[in-house]
Amino acid sequence: MSSHLPVMTRSPAEYLGIPVGEDRVLADWAQVVDYFRYLAGVAPCVRVRELGRATEGNPFIVAIISSEQNLNRLDHYRWIQQRLADPRGLDPADAEQLIAEGRAVVLMTCGIHATEVGATQMSVELAYELATGADPRTWEVLENVILLLVPSLNPDGLNLVADWYRRTLDTPYEGSSPPQLYHKYCGHDNNRDWFMFTQVETRLTVEHLHNAWHPHIVFDLHQMAVNGPRMFLPPYIDPIDPNVDPILIQETNALGMAMAAELTAQGKAGVVTNVIFDAWSPSRAYQHYHGGVRILSEAASCRIASPVTVKFEELTEILGFDPKVPTWNHPLVWPGGTWRLRDVMDYQKVAAYALLTHAARNRREWVRNFYLVGKRAVERTDPPYAFIIPPDQHDPVLTFELLEVLEFADLRQYPGGPPKPPYDLPAHSLPLQFGLNVVQVERPFEAQLQRVEKVTRPVGCIKGGPATRGYLLPATVKATALVVNRLLAEGFRVWRTRRPIVADGEELPPGAWVVLQAPGLEQFLPPLISEVGLTAHTLDAALDVEGYEVRPPRLGVYRSWRPTTDEGWTRFVLEQYGFSYRTLLDQDIRRGRLRNDFDAIILPSQSARGILQGNSPREYPPEYCGGLGEPGMAALRDFVAAGGTLIALDRACDAVIQALWLPVRNVLQGVKPDRFYCPGSILRVLVDPTHPVAYGYRREEAGMFVNSPAFEVQQGTVVAHYPFANPLLAGWILGPEHLYNRAAIVEVPLGKGRVILLGLPVQFRAQARGTYNFLFNSIYRSTSIPAVIH
Repeated sequence: MSSHLPVMTRSPAEYLGIPVGEDRVLADWAQVVDYFRYLAGVAPCVRVRELGRATEGNPFIVAIISSEQNLNRLDHYRWIQQRLADPRGLDPADAEQLIAEGRAVVLMTCGIHATEVGATQMSVELAYELATGADPRTWEVLENVILLLVPSLNPDGLNLVADWYRRTLDTPYEGSSPPQLYHKYCGHDNNRDWFMFTQVETRLTVEHLHNAWHPHIVFDLHQMAVNGPRMFLPPYIDPIDPNVDPILIQETNALGMAMAAELTAQGKAGVVTNVIFDAWSPSRAYQHYHGGVRILSEAASCRIASPVTVKFEELTEILGFDPKVPTWNHPLVWPGGTWRLRDVMDYQKVAAYALLTHAARNRREWVRNFYLVGKRAVERTDPPYAFIIPPDQHDPVLTFELLEVLEFADLRQYPGGPPKPPYDLPAHSLPLQFGLNVVQVERPFEAQLQRVEKVTRPVGCIKGGPATRGYLLPATVKATALVVNRLLAEGFRVWRTRRPIVADGEELPPGAWVVLQAPGLEQFLPPLISEVGLTAHTLDAALDVEGYEVRPPRLGVYRSWRPTTDEGWTRFVLEQYGFSYRTLLDQDIRRGRLRNDFDAIILPSQSARGILQGNSPREYPPEYCGGLGEPGMAALRDFVAAGGTLIALDRACDAVIQALWLPVRNVLQGVKPDRFYCPGSILRVLVDPTHPVAYGYRREEAGMFVNSPAFEVQQGTVVAHYPFANPLLAGWILGPEHLYNRAAIVEVPLGKGRVILLGLPVQFRAQARGTYNFLFNSIYRSTSIPAVIH
């Protein structure tokens, strides 16, 4: 038996001086971290490690909780996990020895969505009870389980929410969500990043926890609406992803049902399984593709830490599930009443103990099945056999980005009825989202192969002789934008060609970038080309071609007080590629005279109502209400008429069409989902690559479509449109004929300026990388001046 002994230590309430979990009390991140570090200093079964810093600089920590004996051999148990994770060359007898010796590894993640505060508050209590418990169940868990407890996957967001909550206590706005994203860039989308790894917090978790420990179980604690069930647990609803091993599906089902049974046994009413949530999307479940299971729990919310009262008759049906009715998967109905933060925490804590107990009592089965899943993966003989990524790609730098992601990662309800929506998206295809050609190989083949130990960014090269006149940069590579923006920031002049141009026997399509010789260019540009990975060409003679000079764009990005994730992702993408911008709030736009300060303004995707009306004064203080309203839209009309470029993204197109009286109609507006439905698929679009908004693109491209608009154009230029056939490439679509020959991207002249309607979510979640250049080109369009390039 381990030497674990309960310690005399202070509880969270005693140490922090606040009654954690009580009504209207919320511990912020500094308090949570302080308590965990205190606990690690006095409890031999708790260690705390700082994995790095979150986006805005807050410490990102994990508490490792197990018996003192296990913690003293932590490196050994991690080695066992790493060896079993890759069973190639592992003798079966040796594998059995490791299985017998290994521990069940559980990763528990809290608070990724910062307004869902219960799990983070619960985590300090759970750690305290595990550190001080003397009961047999606690001993059993500590002996057999290594718990990796992440108190918050979004520390920055917890601080934002705690600050807003405290500011609004005792006001009519108590318990409201902050009027800004609770993650700097992605808000609620931060748990859609588990296959692209764009955010700091995702990368820290994957690198230091998933890839280091290969947890058998990941318990991801969330909250949901207040007027439904009290808690959801797996089994998930269909469909399942056929790429996930059936062992993992069944383990998920068994564990979820065991947790639900424990909650019901303890009288926790309103627990439901097999409704609402699916396990289809790899963007939300890293571990399903790495030998582990993801247990999602969704507890009913209160108003942050303020209690709410829900009458029984106010419980609301959702997606065919009625929380007022007992069923096989919801046998104990919640009768209604007052729901508190303490209730959220208690349900979550019971679920956590049930999960840890199951892992402890079935330790060998969890370890063995983890090994079997990996073994089956490397021994499979059914197709596909391989994927080949040809080196000759339209954007070679994106090939590196695709490989980097892979390396880091190491329906209808009844016949004729409405479509049954996925919880997130039906389509996740890295090659299509990156605009790359990847070949799926169905049969084994012989080839001379060399293992790539480390994916490295390609080193850029410069073709041709002396650059006596300057350089040509490709329009096809989105990384060119980073080079161009750095050139502009340093005061160099840049141009774009209107027609194809031949360099070193290679034809560059319209929109190629021209950088003419200037003092300091030789010291600045060639190293930058090498760093970014571009293939550039030298110029040794005058061009004398038509084109545009592109000046540094003065860019504004609208941020509604009704926050949208698309605004955050837009800022993230712009920053990644060196675009300078200013955030524009409702008040800034309503003030008018925008043309004095801006060449282009971006309206991120948001409903017309959200843009025009904003927050309700019943829910938020006056300074956060009202949206743009008529004064704001009039200011945008004046901005465009005076020569500005207004860029509307995805759903924001509706507000712009409506308020600026554009001669364009969204043909999907008002179409019911039983006639047309496309909730997140990848579609084929036909592009005019001679238009400046489409410079660098091919005739056919792939683009995301997430309940997006499609246009009938009376006046304006169609930059991209859907084919006169089903455009579906990945995902699913109902009623594709509604898109036939309809426009996806449109430029409409207005006064001295223009409106660009990007009906595709071209920068979607920083995942749709193959279509970034539609946005970048639109920005550059705002300062493009016709010129002859000499």
